[in-house]
Amino acid sequence: MSKKPILTAAEAASWVEDGVTISTSGFVASQMPEALNKALEQRFLETGSPKNLTLFYAAAQGNRDGSGADHFAHEGMLKRVVGGHYNMVPELGKLIIANKLEAYNLPQGTLSQLFRDVAAHKLGTLTHVGLNTFADPRIEGGKLNSVTTEDIVEVVEVLGQERLLYKAIPVDIAFIRGSIADENGNVTLEHECCTNEATSIAQAAKNAQTTQAVEFTGDSSALKLNVAYGAAHGTKCFTEAYAVVKDDTIIAAYVDEFQFVDSAAGLNVVPNSDVADGFAAGYAEGKALAFAHGFNIRYQQIVPPAGVDVFMAAPKGPGHTVRSTYVAGKGVPCLVAVEQDATGHAYQTALAYIAGIGGARAGVMETTFHDETETDLFGEQTVLCGGVVDLMRCGFEVLVEAGYEPENAYFECIHEMKLIIDLINKGGVAAMNYSISDTAEFGEYVSGPRVIPHEETKARMRAVLADIQDGTFAGKWIAENKNGRTFFNSKRAQLKKHQMEIVGGELRKNMIWGGDSDLDTASN
Repeated sequence: MSKKPILTAAEAASWVEDGVTISTSGFVASQMPEALNKALEQRFLETGSPKNLTLFYAAAQGNRDGSGADHFAHEGMLKRVVGGHYNMVPELGKLIIANKLEAYNLPQGTLSQLFRDVAAHKLGTLTHVGLNTFADPRIEGGKLNSVTTEDIVEVVEVLGQERLLYKAIPVDIAFIRGSIADENGNVTLEHECCTNEATSIAQAAKNAQTTQAVEFTGDSSALKLNVAYGAAHGTKCFTEAYAVVKDDTIIAAYVDEFQFVDSAAGLNVVPNSDVADGFAAGYAEGKALAFAHGFNIRYQQIVPPAGVDVFMAAPKGPGHTVRSTYVAGKGVPCLVAVEQDATGHAYQTALAYIAGIGGARAGVMETTFHDETETDLFGEQTVLCGGVVDLMRCGFEVLVEAGYEPENAYFECIHEMKLIIDLINKGGVAAMNYSISDTAEFGEYVSGPRVIPHEETKARMRAVLADIQDGTFAGKWIAENKNGRTFFNSKRAQLKKHQMEIVGGELRKNMIWGGDSDLDTASN
């Protein structure tokens, strides 16, 4: 993929030639490319060019303060304007009233759809919207003044019914506002309060093989936005083979059980899959294959070819937490490991990727695929998931069986777990003990070993670790998936029906965040 220039607003404005059609994004005071609009206005005021432009937009763009479309409100700068709202651009309105340019006011939603239809190379937008109204050419055709004479809306008959055809308006220049962009021209809208027609405008300009300029607030030089991702089960990773060919780093963010075989590529892949086609096409020497977990390499479910880098960037948290903490300006600590260094700079690539997802903000520790896989599986099974969940469930059941209200049992044995863990995460066990009562701390010392006898528990943990080390667990998990996940699905169904899940769900509904089911905020 060719690199796109990162220009100043003035440089981008210099691309605009006399007489072209320009479309801009925005709604009232939001999502407007103000730097680009100002630069184009300044160029016109200084040079008299570009002149005789056609401005095509859907929503009201401005705040009655000279912003938005009012940057074009100079006699001679516009020949024509087509928009869906003018109340927020009074200076432009004055020129229209004075017959200084041609102007059309058409239904805003229809214009929004028209951008999509222009992008699709259609003749226009065919709709019943506007029939027998100001937009109907038999009435006024959306014309705002006497110098506006051309009909850009036609009445047509389709299957015996009248419709209006809003004619396509080819877009020569697109000015849109984005949040983050990379050197390959990819843009996100993640920080915009609304996205409006930005994507459609960009598509309309791109499909016409014309020019787009994007005003953005941040760049992703450490992590290109077009890195190819392989995702979890059920997600189409690569719809076409070239999705990988154009990228330097392929992120194999597959779930552990997702294994595959393709001898032609020198890599194990799932036969006849989109992922197989993508990997086979993409594995040129010098590229990098990255993992978020070491399972498939440790247990040889994926065997990469010799000519590529293989590294791991393993965030110590769920994927949605990685994203939410990154957006919040923080990050999740990461482990880094290099399994194969064909280029000699695999480690540097791995660190750059970790920096790109925010991991370097929290900390990076070097490890190996072998150690990360085994310690990760051990921690999940004995402490974080298997251990904690069974401990909470047992505590809940004991209290309920003893006659206590299940709501009390939920709060005491499950709800407060997050509060305790947050304190440990912030300052260690000592900080947690400092924050709780001395009574609770004394109970920790005298009753903890009774519930979890150390040597007996450690012996059982060692048995779990042995199964992880010798591949027994991996074999069971792979077989479980090959055999339809009967055991796995039955246990998941049982847990869903457990009283602690039902009671907990009802209690959470009554909390002030009860309507918030967004897992991205779970760590906040």
